[in-house]
Amino acid sequence: MAAAVLPEGLLGQTPDFMWLGLLQVHIRDFDRHHVAASGIVLIKPKYAVANADDVARIPERVFKQNTVAVFIRATNTPHAQSVLSYTVHPEYEDSTVHSLAIVELDTSDSEGIQLIPICLPTQRDKQYKKLYLTGYTDENDNLEKVIYQIQTLNNKVCEEYYERAWVSDKSSIPSASVCGYAPYSSINCQWDDGMALVSNATSGVFTLMGLSIHGPGCTAPAQYIDLYPYISWIQLVTGPGGQSFATPQPTPLRRDQPEYIPVHKLFYSEKTRRKGLEFSLYRHEFYPSQSDDQRTLDHYYIEPIRPDRKTLAIYPCKY
Repeated sequence: MAAAVLPEGLLGQTPDFMWLGLLQVHIRDFDRHHVAASGIVLIKPKYAVANADDVARIPERVFKQNTVAVFIRATNTPHAQSVLSYTVHPEYEDSTVHSLAIVELDTSDSEGIQLIPICLPTQRDKQYKKLYLTGYTDENDNLEKVIYQIQTLNNKVCEEYYERAWVSDKSSIPSASVCGYAPYSSINCQWDDGMALVSNATSGVFTLMGLSIHGPGCTAPAQYIDLYPYISWIQLVTGPGGQSFATPQPTPLRRDQPEYIPVHKLFYSEKTRRKGLEFSLYRHEFYPSQSDDQRTLDHYYIEPIRPDRKTLAIYPCKY
């Protein structure tokens, strides 16, 4: 059966993609209440995968006492589950900050609610080129799901773009990556950590191919963490039946203050919008190289958005 082509855009608070979730951290900062968030994807009934750099920033006490995993299991019905622990990949901080973390969920308080995990990729799944990126947005002051079509590109295109944008530091590059862009996006936007890069090419069943990392605009070439090389490690941590066989890892030492928790990754409380990139640049033109299969981006302008000079806008040229 051929995979259906999904429309892009805002999905709302829909039960579709039940495996798509958020890790929410509730932080009391004197008389203020912050809600930090990062995307997670349910891969087994009691395990979710996330961006290691986001999860490792959460102090252990805050993680166990003030953190929940949120999934939308029915229309307009968010469901929160407590979390027990997390394990970050050994490469985290040694070679790259953009790696994976496995979050263990407390299913004892699930109230009989069964969430359906997404499928993990096989070698055959890596051949598919039609991908989607789905995650959460708060653009309408509500937590809603959103989806984009992603066109894959040769990794050299991303490497060239990142070098021109001065974000080619090795520690910020995933050790295994997929390069792609959203060719049909008509809005100025950025990817957040932990959005799910998925394929429905296998009889319409969704497979998790990777995770997004916070980076350039939606129509710019962007790198995503390639999930397939981590499958053996994921099975080690979660076990064939969901029972972990991994040796517990020490929690990375982090200061226990709100500013060291990734509140910028999706949204602040009080309807504050997300922050931009941690660098500045001037408007410039971008001509990406052609990929192996001759698919390429057009000529683009890249410039900061006012008043936030650290947020990029990507505009296709009109000629």
